[in-house]
Amino acid sequence: MVRCVRCRIVLDYIFHSLTEYHPLMKYNFVSGDIFIVHGTDDDDIPVDYCFLYQRIFWQRSDGQCDKEVISDADHIFSSHQSQQQLFSLTCNWLDERSRRQENWSNWII
Repeated sequence: MVRCVRCRIVLDYIFHSLTEYHPLMKYNFVSGDIFIVHGTDDDDIPVDYCFLYQRIFWQRSDGQCDKEVISDADHIFSSHQSQQQLFSLTCNWLDERSRRQENWSNWII
């Protein structure tokens, strides 16, 4: 159940276009891990941008940035297949973050 709730929150955010915003202008204000998923058939934001975003987010001092590209997916992942891939990739990424946090939670340096 937790998995579905997390995915729903992420998807609600994803389906709001960022075309009117300039997220790279404030990349230093974002802390923690970032997951970028982009479709190759996005007519609103070129797929090449996800590589630029990842490179810029790597320059931050806090957090990692992972990226996945979904073939034939458009800007809002409108096909059933691209939605399923998006859900799967996102849930797997969130689960991996949780496992990583659990594995390191008892470490003291």
